[in-house]
Amino acid sequence: MQRTMGNAAVSAALDRRAVGEAGPGTEPDAEDAESEFRLGTAAALQRVVNDDVKDLLGADRLHLSIGGGGGVAALRRARPVQDLDLRLHVPGRLGEDREFRQELMTRLKAILQDDVDDSTGTTVRGSFGGVEVSITLGQVPTQTRSMYVHDSTERVALTVVDPLRLFTDKVTAFAGRKEKEGEDLTQKRERDLRDLLTLYPQITAGRELTDVLAEHADDAQRIHQGLKSAGRFGQELGRFRKAHEDSFGAQDWEVLHEVARALSAAAKAQTKPRTGITARQTGNGPADPSGAAVPPGGADPPGAGKTDRKADKKARRQQKLADREQE
Repeated sequence: MQRTMGNAAVSAALDRRAVGEAGPGTEPDAEDAESEFRLGTAAALQRVVNDDVKDLLGADRLHLSIGGGGGVAALRRARPVQDLDLRLHVPGRLGEDREFRQELMTRLKAILQDDVDDSTGTTVRGSFGGVEVSITLGQVPTQTRSMYVHDSTERVALTVVDPLRLFTDKVTAFAGRKEKEGEDLTQKRERDLRDLLTLYPQITAGRELTDVLAEHADDAQRIHQGLKSAGRFGQELGRFRKAHEDSFGAQDWEVLHEVARALSAAAKAQTKPRTGITARQTGNGPADPSGAAVPPGGADPPGAGKTDRKADKKARRQQKLADREQE
């Protein structure tokens, strides 16, 4: 089993990945210049969607944000950007209006001009300004990041997917990646893990990852999709390490396995039944600190049916498999 590393040591080890922002007049290397160009393209596309499309459709609070590797680069300036993975937030009932969504998709297809119509019900793929772009409809938490981009002499405000959501999206991506023609699966997965290591200090801020996940336990927009992939993530991480031990140093592997353990614990906690029934209401004895009654004789708490027990058992089995892979 991997030894748990102190969170302060983790943050100190990982903060070296944060690269300072270059101001105007600084000569970036070719890879940085390409990334700045793509983020500048994202800024231009944000203006088109947030202003023109929003006005044409009469939709308030419609906004485009940068996810994927572009989001990581915008937040930490620590990686190159090959393409743009964007999310379009459509608020409330408007997002459930089929006619509005169809009209919105039509306009997005016109903006992302491409010879191949590679569109789904929620995602449009194409190009803008010479950069490959995908735009997916959905509600995501965001934050604004001010930075210099290609040809800018002053900072540009970029809307970026929230760091914790980016983090759990990367967990899901790593766990679910499969072989595709023309793609290097190993390179893609290594990039996912490097992004996790890059984001880790920002989302934990010196705290334990388990505490951060517990704090957002009811926040479906930030963590729930990632928790669904927790067991698979641990298994695939163990397999990847066996095949590519030299890809990371010992400290980095320790952090990644700590991520797997924290995700697994959070996923397991999600499967446990919750109850608001107090001891006074049931007469079952003293309540625990949450106010829930403590059942006598080790009996299952109220509402813990067969489905709950199966889910809990499955989570334990997945954790055992993940632990074996890490040994």
